[in-house]
Amino acid sequence: MDLIERSMKSVKYSDWGELLYQRGLLYIRIAEYCSRERLSFSDKALYELAWEAFNNANEWGYTKAVIKRHDVEAFITTPEDWAQI
Repeated sequence: MDLIERSMKSVKYSDWGELLYQRGLLYIRIAEYCSRERLSFSDKALYELAWEAFNNANEWGYTKAVIKRHDVEAFITTPEDWAQI
């Protein structure tokens, strides 16, 4: 079962925590597929979207998301990144 199918299954069963977790995984996959050796601002923005999805999943009671949220923290945007735009 791929990520989109799992996300749709989550919606069907109204498990918002799992849905948000799957969304976070999808953002990570996109970032990994598109990134190069050095992370671009866009890559970091995708990791930040993943972080937010995992954070929201945790708030909906999907505690498994805490580990993933911690894993992506090192890759999200910083104030310095925003200053360079």
